[in-house]
Amino acid sequence: MLKLIFLLAIVMATGTVLVLLVMSRRNRHRRRLSRARREGDYAERQSQWRKYLSIDQSGPERRNTDQGDGK
Repeated sequence: MLKLIFLLAIVMATGTVLVLLVMSRRNRHRRRLSRARREGDYAERQSQWRKYLSIDQSGPERRNTDQGDGK
């Protein structure tokens, strides 16, 4: 009877370890995917921002307050 309880405890402990390893691996994989998605979003926003800045600074704008024409 004692051997049966001991074997049952070993089986339960092994099962618990396997479940924890699978859960840990899935969480790690999920975090990695999430990080890659965030980095991709960041790179896209950075690219759009650089494009906006390059268009915005393509040429100086003339304003009504500029007095370069000598009036």
